[in-house]
Amino acid sequence: MIKAVINNLEDFINKPLDKDALATALQEIIPSNIRNYNVVFFCVGTDRSTGDSLGPLVGSFLKNKGYNNVIGTLEDTVNGENICERLKEIPNNKTVIVIDSTLSDKRFVGNYFVNNSGLKPGAGVGKLLPAIGDFYIAGAVTFSGPLAHHILQTTKLSLVIKMAEDITEAIETRFSSMKRMDCSKDNSWKIVR
Repeated sequence: MIKAVINNLEDFINKPLDKDALATALQEIIPSNIRNYNVVFFCVGTDRSTGDSLGPLVGSFLKNKGYNNVIGTLEDTVNGENICERLKEIPNNKTVIVIDSTLSDKRFVGNYFVNNSGLKPGAGVGKLLPAIGDFYIAGAVTFSGPLAHHILQTTKLSLVIKMAEDITEAIETRFSSMKRMDCSKDNSWKIVR
């Protein structure tokens, strides 16, 4: 894994980051006034493809840790077929942090990329979806190539699980359990069905 040397905010934006740099990047990129109760974690992917399961795994891990402001889990995925409908579930005036897998150069596999802008899900496999979110975390689960769908299907599950755990820990560092307690004051993010 490539170790990132961090000097300022520009060192984080779309640069390959290791696990430790990811936690630091979230602290630096996401303003401190953004708390758990005004964030939605929008976890994109499917449980039908190993490489594309990173987002739903993170969503499930966050739910299991008590985060309720999550859209997209292994049981209830956000994917190319339902993403437009799932976007409607995001309450107004919430900061959206998108979590998704990505394809990258071979030397960056296992690294993370963050940005203070929207993410175009599915871009690595040729999908033309709009950019979504205010911030994103993308995990480079495998390398890009001409058979992107096949490459995602054959990605090592152990790598994807480890990366999902790393992202979950980084989110916990930025939105700690004390901050999570704040979300009990605000239930407006809940989806009424």
